[in-house]
This record gives sequence, structure tokens and C-alpha cells, in this order.
Amino acid sequence: MPARQNADRRIRAIRAGAASATAVMIAGASHTLAGGAAPPAWLMLAVIILAWPLALTLVSRRASTARTAAVVAVAQVLLHTAFAMVGTGSPEGLGHHTHGIVELSAVTGTAAVHPSMVVGHILAAIVTTAAVRHGERLLAVIAAGVRAILPTVPVPLPAPSSVPATVTAYAAPHSSPVFLTGLSRRGPPS
Repeated sequence: MPARQNADRRIRAIRAGAASATAVMIAGASHTLAGGAAPPAWLMLAVIILAWPLALTLVSRRASTARTAAVVAVAQVLLHTAFAMVGTGSPEGLGHHTHGIVELSAVTGTAAVHPSMVVGHILAAIVTTAAVRHGERLLAVIAAGVRAILPTVPVPLPAPSSVPATVTAYAAPHSSPVFLTGLSRRGPPS
């Protein structure tokens, strides 16, 4: 395989990892800000790893904004479900949506999602779509701005000391017969 194709695959894999991490982090933050329990770190990491292949299919070819938005919307629903099922991650909280955003109707057995949670995940989907579509360009603009703000004058390094460093000889400790008496000469017969 030519080196160029190999490098392109590595770049796509890195971009996919960044896209999946961005999507999961934004979803976790919006879920928490909308009133949900903060997802545990292990869940966030597991979902990032599981979302990586899906993100790789998105960055493998130039996807339209509509396609990206559709995939991100589906991902938001799945991420909310994962966050809701795990809750805070404590053993007593597993399987319970402890913050009251999902209320199970005893009569119909259906779940009702609180409007703030819906709005939070819709906003997260919009931000994630924009980040995935324009993230690299945004990072390039930010980097150019930081370079413009930082001084371009090289910072002088301190002059080396004119006093030569002295080297002290290290004397190994003398072997004492007291320490050698504990040595065993036992072994297999020769």
C-alpha cells in the first residue's frame, strides 16, 4: 500500500476519533445542563470508542450537511438513551433515570421526555453538526489568531554559566565481610 494512502487512512481515523469525542462530550454536557445526571467517565469513554467506527464512515467521504445532521440527530437519541439507562453510574442508580426527566406513565407504560431535555439535545445536535462540518477550519482560524496575538520575536535564552560545573567522584562503598557472609554458595552440583 502506498505511503500516501496509509497516511490518509491515519488522518481519517484521527478525524473520526475527534468527531466522536466531540459529539459525545457535547451530548454529555447538554444532557447534564438540561437536568440529567452527569454521565460517568467510563460511559463517556466507552461511547466514544463505540461511536468511532460510525464517525469513520462519515469522514471517509464528503457527507452533506443534511446527512451529517441526520446522523448526529440519531446519535443524540442513542446517547440520551445510554445516559438515561446508566444514570450516575452507581450500582443503585443503574437502569433508573434518577433526575425525573423521563417519567414512566403507570397507565400507558410509555416514557415522556421532559421538554428541557429535548431542547438540550437539539441544541447539542446543532453544535455537534457545526463542529463536525467546520471543526478543522475553525481550528485553523483559532490557530492563526493565536499566532497573530503571540509575539513573533524570539525569546532569548539565558547565557550559559561561565563557571564550569565541578564533577565529584563517587566512591563505591567498600565490601564488608559482614555482608558477604550471608551469601549462599549452594547450587546444583558441578
